[in-house]
Amino acid sequence: MKKWLIISSCLGALLASTQTSGLLRSVIELAAFGCLLWLVLGGQRNSSQKTH
Repeated sequence: MKKWLIISSCLGALLASTQTSGLLRSVIELAAFGCLLWLVLGGQRNSSQKTH
C-alpha cells in the first residue's frame, strides 16, 4: 500500500510541476519532498516499533 502512495505522490508532484512555473513550482516540489521524507521515515519508525 505504501509503495502505491509514494508512486502516486511522485506522479502528482511531477504533473503539478510541469503545469506551473517559478515560485509555485518550487513550493510544490518542496512539499512533495517533505511528504516523501515523512512517508519513508514514518515507515522506518513503524517497522522498528513492530519488532520490539
